[in-house]
Amino acid sequence: MNHKILIIYPYFSPAEKAGGIVSSLCNLVNNLDNYQFYIYTSCYDLDGTQLDVKVNQWINANDNIQVYYSSADDANAIKAVLDEIKPDKIYINGIYGNKFFFKPIMALKGIKSKVIIAPRGMLHAGALKVKALKKKVYLSAIKISGLLKGLHWHATDEQEVKDIQMHFKGADVTLAQDTPPLQPNFANLTHTKQQGQLKLVFLSLITEKKNLLFLLEVMDKHPQLNVSLDVIGPIKDHAYWEKCLPLIEKNKDRIKYVGQVAPKEVVETLLPYDFFILPTLGENFGHVIFEALTAGKPVIISHFTPWSNLEAKQAGFNLDLDEAEWHNQLTKLVDLDNEGYQQMAQGAQSYLKDYLKSYTPKVDYEPLFG
Repeated sequence: MNHKILIIYPYFSPAEKAGGIVSSLCNLVNNLDNYQFYIYTSCYDLDGTQLDVKVNQWINANDNIQVYYSSADDANAIKAVLDEIKPDKIYINGIYGNKFFFKPIMALKGIKSKVIIAPRGMLHAGALKVKALKKKVYLSAIKISGLLKGLHWHATDEQEVKDIQMHFKGADVTLAQDTPPLQPNFANLTHTKQQGQLKLVFLSLITEKKNLLFLLEVMDKHPQLNVSLDVIGPIKDHAYWEKCLPLIEKNKDRIKYVGQVAPKEVVETLLPYDFFILPTLGENFGHVIFEALTAGKPVIISHFTPWSNLEAKQAGFNLDLDEAEWHNQLTKLVDLDNEGYQQMAQGAQSYLKDYLKSYTPKVDYEPLFG
């Protein structure tokens, strides 16, 4: 009989605005058909929009996937869910929140199931710089409480192993890579780059962690560059967005906010651009980077993601978060001709294909889920 895995996270498909963790979980349950998954989530999207789903009951999403969309007035349902399912493993994603972090952990007292915490990049140094004092106090309180003592941890890369063990000394950690789609639809490489200009796209959640303001400041200080930027994505941090707006308005001839797109439309949306750009403060995977490579878009990103060695593979660039370095790289790419660009577009897809050849999720997740 397949192991029963209860997954807990506030957002799940058809939620479209909550970022890469939703993609990770969808890919996880679809790739690992050798487990029986039960997903306990909310019936809301990131912006509070109610999803068009049946609430407070189990819904069969697939042969091995059932989903429970909990409503706000059903906050204690987790205990009933645990009693009903009696899962072998409980897999909690994220380390913040009451209903989907503290309540489940409190409800686990006396439960024999193995509990796994997946911080999903939330302990990364870049992520902890956002609201740093508040998070420092929060993590200190968790450690002092002993609430997570004896629980197991899931890290998706070597850096996250270090992050977990730095904050929770002696933590028992299993490393298993994040889960992309195993058979992505690679786009046809039909886009042509015009030498003397550069069309960039930033597609991500609008939060401080994604570091859009840094990119806007680089462009603002160098108005002579023939570089255009389209910003696409849901606005999660409105206070941060207010800091970005003046620079977008000041440079409205070169920078515009396009709005947001559904996850299934991301690859097609990226096709008209030359490069995907994301000066992120930290990603434990970066699903939109994966999708950009699928689309044949070379990527310009920081060093704070698992996607490294890009330039050597002609798939893009990993840059330090230094304004001069980003300006210099953009200047060079303005002058890139189409022949050189096509080599990079092919390099982007080849880089991703090489990655997928070595990825075996059923083997990787065996130590975690059993």
